[in-house]
Amino acid sequence: MTVEGALSRVHASAGVNQPASDLLMSEPAIIARLARATVGNKAVNWTHYIENYDRIREKIGKVLPVLAGFNGQVLTPGEFYLSNPIADRRWATKSGKAEFSGYSLPLATSAQRTSKAPALTFTLQSLRSHDQFNTTVYTLNGRYRDISGERKVVFINPIDMRRAGGSKGEKVDIGTVSEDGRNRRALDFQVVPKDMPQGCITSYFPEVNVLVPVYSAGDQSGSPTSKAIPVVLSRSRRRS
Repeated sequence: MTVEGALSRVHASAGVNQPASDLLMSEPAIIARLARATVGNKAVNWTHYIENYDRIREKIGKVLPVLAGFNGQVLTPGEFYLSNPIADRRWATKSGKAEFSGYSLPLATSAQRTSKAPALTFTLQSLRSHDQFNTTVYTLNGRYRDISGERKVVFINPIDMRRAGGSKGEKVDIGTVSEDGRNRRALDFQVVPKDMPQGCITSYFPEVNVLVPVYSAGDQSGSPTSKAIPVVLSRSRRRS
């Protein structure tokens, strides 16, 4: 069972189709197994949580006050409203108002450092399609971007497409401009011209996750820089 939300309305959902294979795993199971294999069960008993997903929801309810009793609410038929303080203009600050602060930008991002590379370099942002929840893909359609029956696509400004010597519908390979010398490539993506900023391209995850360098992460958050990956495009090794 998964938990889904739209406009602060939360409800539980469960699959209705027979699994294609007994080897298929849920997202929590995959993540927990990766964590267990890399950091072990000492600090967090990952096995304990994936044995019963109620335990995950119970922990969420303890960590986030707004989700107190989360597990009970989800298991009750129907849906419940998840309050949104921002939408209600409620600010947990001393002044009772929204407070903003500014931070200096980095002197040079990875994309800026590679902008002088010999090949034409783009900044790739990975994103999800309409019919997708996290890394769970329900269909191959992306109605927000007029995509049907396909996910291995790369969206690019028409001017950039011509600068790169490409054409609509052509298949290209995407390669990361890596600072560690590793060859990171995502193969056979269809070119889709879109009205978007020059120098930027986008594509769906998890298909392009392979392009995100492990070493490239936010200074404070540690989050992978999956929204700013310096890449180059080349004609697909396979014919369209």
